Amino acid sequence: INRVNPPAKPADAKCETQTPRSDFWSNYLDGLLLVSVTPGLPITMAIFGFSLLLLTWAVLPSVVFEVEPEWTKNAASNRIRSLGVWLSRGLDNTAVLTRLLWIAIVPVPLFFFGWDWHALHHNIPLWETRALDYAGKFTLPLIQTPGLVLAVSGAAVFGFILKYLTTVLDTILDVDNYLRTSPVEGTPRALIAERCTSLLRYIAAYRDDHDRSYTKVIVVAHSLGSMVTTDLLRYLERSAKDSPDPDLTPYGFREEPGVPRKLPICVFSMGSPLRQLLNRFFPHLYWWVSDIPDNSLADLGPPLAPPIEIKEPLPKSNKPEDQRPLPRGDEMNVTHWCNAYRSGDYVGRSLWVGHWLDRNSTGAATKDPDIAHTVVPPFCSEMCIGLGAHTHYWDRSAPEIAKRLDELITNP
Repeated sequence: INRVNPPAKPADAKCETQTPRSDFWSNYLDGLLLVSVTPGLPITMAIFGFSLLLLTWAVLPSVVFEVEPEWTKNAASNRIRSLGVWLSRGLDNTAVLTRLLWIAIVPVPLFFFGWDWHALHHNIPLWETRALDYAGKFTLPLIQTPGLVLAVSGAAVFGFILKYLTTVLDTILDVDNYLRTSPVEGTPRALIAERCTSLLRYIAAYRDDHDRSYTKVIVVAHSLGSMVTTDLLRYLERSAKDSPDPDLTPYGFREEPGVPRKLPICVFSMGSPLRQLLNRFFPHLYWWVSDIPDNSLADLGPPLAPPIEIKEPLPKSNKPEDQRPLPRGDEMNVTHWCNAYRSGDYVGRSLWVGHWLDRNSTGAATKDPDIAHTVVPPFCSEMCIGLGAHTHYWDRSAPEIAKRLDELITNP
């Protein structure tokens, strides 16, 4: 043996720290699947599962009240507040939830894809090879037979949601459809605006056999309906300056606030998502609802103590319009905007008052809800009717809605 000049290693010899990859990397189909989903799939699915658990835990009490609604008038004040606090803490975690989902969708797959690509083209240490193989052994079962079981289970869960929780799914799909920007010549928002504007023209021109006309228009809007209503009225108010519509003259678009209208418009919203969801997740579209979205930079904090009131913002100038609370009713040309919500409504709650989670300041279960008002027109008012979630505003479990609507109809 020549100990002075040992024979040189072949040119194609691998680094001593490099070991052959496991067999499943050599199999074309398995390797293709692993490259497609990356070995980081178990981590992605684990983060997804944890995020889903957080979301389910946050809305679980509200879902229970969707399935089995209770009368708002008989619920104890501590139950109303507890339901609202539970949901508020869950909404405070949406910042954490969205970041977790982003990590699962973007950095984790990209990291493992780059790591795997590096391993295929370079000599890597033994521990890296074993780590990738270990991750691949967990990934393959997820995309083979057990993956089929998971897919079937997911389909079963989706079927359960379609059957029992259609309200939540319908809300998400309705918002997605409404915010679509295609086709350009017939977006859903444009088509809805055309039909609603035609209805407003018809109401303004209507005369009965005794030449009597309507004296007031009250738009009763639940959930997405309040979103459609506010978008429409804001558009008509803004467009009336450059493109006035003579058929809409009785409504007084672009008139000064407080000036009597021939045909005033009132809005009665329930479970409105404007502040709780839209301003939070689409601030570029609904910036006019609040300067700082809830649950974004800070949590909601503890529930407000009485008295319930709509506070005027800090004056930015001497102009009256700069001293009106957001969202502003004068930007919609409404004489009165009333908002009602339940403490556990996962879609929409308060617009002006803040974290108010009680029916009234006395805590009496049978007493009517306290109503917060602004003192200058256009008027805004708001009330928490008590226990419950996003639906059942229309049935007998919420008599306060009918009573408040009667007041809006009868009052001048």
